[in-house]
Amino acid sequence: MPTATPQLLLLSNSRAADGTYLKWAREEIKAFLGDVRVTALFIPYAAVPGTESAYDAYAQRVRPVFGELGYNLTSLHQAVDPMQAVRTVAAIVIGGGNTFHLLARLYSAGLLEIIGRACACWNPVHRLERW
Repeated sequence: MPTATPQLLLLSNSRAADGTYLKWAREEIKAFLGDVRVTALFIPYAAVPGTESAYDAYAQRVRPVFGELGYNLTSLHQAVDPMQAVRTVAAIVIGGGNTFHLLARLYSAGLLEIIGRACACWNPVHRLERW
């Protein structure tokens, strides 16, 4: 059972007016994740058209931003064991796009519940308990 309030950073609109990806949110991301170099898990399943190449391209767009902020970023679609990937990361980043495809993919892979449980057990960056 979680012992603290889950911590979430919710963002909408990833592009600045000049087209820069996550430009306006970088300070908020850094403040939320802190100064410790952690690995974040990116979930690209809302990418359109929902293909492996679209997921690759989406992850390649997000990875440099997190790298510039001092964090590692792995993508769920490349994980050998997606459930273990969710259980072992310090943060989860879910990309926007087609929410229907995102949820369908998470449901079909059995990941929606485990992501919810992971979020409920986190304090930013540090796990409160293992489940």
